Amino acid sequence: MMSPNHEEPRYSSPTSPLPAEAADQLRMCIETANELLRTLSIRRDPNFFYRLMLRLRELRGRLVRVDVECQEEPHHLLGLLQDVGRDFIRLNQVGQSVFVPFPRLAKLTRETSAEQEAAHGMSGGGHHGAELADADPELRRNLVLNFGRVVSCSPELINLFLGIPLYLQLLHHVGNKVVVVTAGDEVKGVLCESEAGRIQVRTGEQVLEQVKLQEICYLKLLH
Repeated sequence: MMSPNHEEPRYSSPTSPLPAEAADQLRMCIETANELLRTLSIRRDPNFFYRLMLRLRELRGRLVRVDVECQEEPHHLLGLLQDVGRDFIRLNQVGQSVFVPFPRLAKLTRETSAEQEAAHGMSGGGHHGAELADADPELRRNLVLNFGRVVSCSPELINLFLGIPLYLQLLHHVGNKVVVVTAGDEVKGVLCESEAGRIQVRTGEQVLEQVKLQEICYLKLLH
């Protein structure tokens, strides 16, 4: 967890020749996220995490560098900010996805300019309307007529509208190979179970290891 003398969490972003309105919006997003991250170590209520989730979602599709609070020195991760859940972010790296719980998030920095991101086919700032614009017409119709039933059957839709907690997100990856990094250990194996408060990883034929969610610095999901 964060130490009292830990460097103040913050976002930073390289200067890029964005249009004035877009630059102002990005700057406002970063400033708001800064304020939220400064109090992350003492604010753990659901409403606070929800506000943080919404702000971080505005940076989806960006190539970012993340400093993860783990042991004495932070771990540095580089990847595409794929998604943000109720209490975690998900980075895309070559051959794997990385889940980082909010409480372990120390610093997040944009690594490229908007022009470089566009050249690599990256874009950010998604919202409900934009993400559903290209949805199948039948899906949109079912969302109107049977919203609760349709959304409850899809972790992607649950996260889009409500924000999904990490343990529920991981539940949909049971059976996949994972690497779980904690402050004092690294657990490699197959994810066997995920529930509120803990996960279970099969590290050998007859060996099951439990890891508390609060102990996870980050989790790599191998593709």
